[in-house]
Amino acid sequence: MRIAGGSAMTAIYAGINAKQKAFIAMLIGGGFAGLAGAIELLSQTHRVSTGISQGFGYTAIIVAAITGMRPLGIFLVGSLFGALSIGGSVIQTIGVSTYIADIIQASTLFGALIIQFFFTYQIKRVEND
Repeated sequence: MRIAGGSAMTAIYAGINAKQKAFIAMLIGGGFAGLAGAIELLSQTHRVSTGISQGFGYTAIIVAAITGMRPLGIFLVGSLFGALSIGGSVIQTIGVSTYIADIIQASTLFGALIIQFFFTYQIKRVEND
């Protein structure tokens, strides 16, 4: 799966059917996502209701962008962002806006993207002869 996801041409060269592996990965991932969504939707009220989403998909995109799609990083940063979301709800009881957690998450994303940019695109000094 990792070879097919990283480079389809390398997978084809190695004799791996990259399209089939991608289809299987999407099928399994979609199945797990649907199962998780159904559990989330049905477990709280024991019925189907609208308005259940709290923007978790956007938080997942931020976590994936920060971690570079590494499983251990996703677990750690996802746990941190989950704690931030819960903390944002808790601090509302003392009169602080819950949006402070969103601001911290956005600041973390921008910081990670800036650091990634500078590691990717380093300025090199060229001396003239």
